[in-house]
Amino acid sequence: MRLLAGLVFAPLLAGLAALPVRADPPAATTAYLDVSLRYQRGRVSVERVTRGAFPSPTVLKRYVGRFEARVSARGRQVDAVRFDFPLLGDADAGNQGPLAERVKANVVTTARVRVPLPDGADQVAVLDSKGGPPIPVPLPAAARPDGGGPTDPPDAGPGDAPRRP
Repeated sequence: MRLLAGLVFAPLLAGLAALPVRADPPAATTAYLDVSLRYQRGRVSVERVTRGAFPSPTVLKRYVGRFEARVSARGRQVDAVRFDFPLLGDADAGNQGPLAERVKANVVTTARVRVPLPDGADQVAVLDSKGGPPIPVPLPAAARPDGGGPTDPPDAGPGDAPRRP
């Protein structure tokens, strides 16, 4: 019986040992950014950035997704949050076939992502795991160490509701 159990569970345990383990657990933070993003036919743009604060240190929930918002301080990544846009996840449009790819290629959707803002953070960028250049997120003046910078990109709009072309 032990031999049978070993044959069944050994490959499973070996596979678990090979999974990447996050070295540092997410840190608690009091400051955050709500970043409203728009995905339009393959391009991501920042629509609005709003700074917020929790009354006490809080650990933000983490998700799995195609996109990632990376937070850096002095050129070193200090945190990251993964997310997906509605209708772009594999479960939303099906994960195979030409129809699913055509649907995803023409999607126009928005998402609001809460990004932790640890002390000293001076840069936030959004990356697509499928490639492309990072999209810089402008930091509000209160969030930047030098106290400068716009709170919204020049073409900012409401950004919280999906828009149709």
